[in-house]
Amino acid sequence: MVDRAGRLSDQIAYDYLHLTWLGYGIPSAALEPQIRRLLWN
Repeated sequence: MVDRAGRLSDQIAYDYLHLTWLGYGIPSAALEPQIRRLLWN
């Protein structure tokens, strides 16, 4: 969620601490397939 320089964008966390909708969407997109697999298998 950080750029190549290790900086956190204000689009990811508006105050550099609390995530925005985009900030939550990034890990959610990665976790969703795993969660679905665990729930339905």
